[in-house]
Amino acid sequence: TDVFNKFKAGDGSFNKDITNEPRALLCLYNAAYLSIHGESELDEAISFARHHLESTSGNLEYPLSEQVKRNLEIPYARTLKRIDAPYYIAEYGQEQTCNPSVLELAKLNFNLLQCVHQRELKDFCRWGNDLYEEVELSYSRNRIVECYFWSYTVHYEQQYGHARIILAKVFVLTSMLDDTFDMHATLEEAEKLTEAIQRWALISLWQFCPIMSYLRDGLN
Repeated sequence: TDVFNKFKAGDGSFNKDITNEPRALLCLYNAAYLSIHGESELDEAISFARHHLESTSGNLEYPLSEQVKRNLEIPYARTLKRIDAPYYIAEYGQEQTCNPSVLELAKLNFNLLQCVHQRELKDFCRWGNDLYEEVELSYSRNRIVECYFWSYTVHYEQQYGHARIILAKVFVLTSMLDDTFDMHATLEEAEKLTEAIQRWALISLWQFCPIMSYLRDGLN
């Protein structure tokens, strides 16, 4: 946290001069959210920066005004970078320092990767629908798209497509198990299922109920 001392005055409080630089203030605010528990100086930085950003946000010009508004709602360190990408692409296009070639490459990259994700989601939905038809679990929620989105937030890069799909399938199978525990299994069945999972006895899982044969194949 010593790096933040440059923003402080002699009495240890944050220097009010930084409030005249809203972009620097926003950087301080976002950087402070990388703190860990117990770093009181960064908590102080968040409070200081947030107070002054809120008081000046109405006087800022676009695109900085939108960045401040969005980060006050969700700090940059806690955002899903791929979801925020369209905002930053649009805002970068309005910056005085915008490089047209960089902007065009950013748009192409986003659109090409979006096509990859759309194709993956189409195939994944087909797999998921086949799974739900196979196991016939009327009590289980269809969370195919949601599970893919969870995986997408972990690995969005094109080269991680295989890992993305595997993780999404694990989420689907876990969701089915969760629904089996919460909405279908009796207490005795839930105890047996828990015991089998803890022992990782896939044969016992298969004997427990029909869904487990499909889950067994998915887990293997």
